[in-house]
Amino acid sequence: MAGDLNLIVEMVTVMGAATVGGYLASCCKQPVLLGYLLGGMVVGPAGLGLIALEGDIKILAEIGVELLLFALGVEFSLKELLQVRRSPWAAAAYKSC
Repeated sequence: MAGDLNLIVEMVTVMGAATVGGYLASCCKQPVLLGYLLGGMVVGPAGLGLIALEGDIKILAEIGVELLLFALGVEFSLKELLQVRRSPWAAAAYKSC
């Protein structure tokens, strides 16, 4: 039971750091993702070391990345992908392969 409580506290800590970092990045007119990354670095083992259950948090982070990629895939439309195909940069990259 105590392990579950520690996991919840650490998840709230990570989410809080990401929220604060995202807000500060937004105020500085920087991408919010940069704030999320910096917030994670601050509370992580390389920063203040507030996270002790690295294995559990890593699993949750991988799930989060998978959900992010899924959300990005849902937002793409065939029309936008066809526009990118016609781009001269995309054509140059394709020919160089």
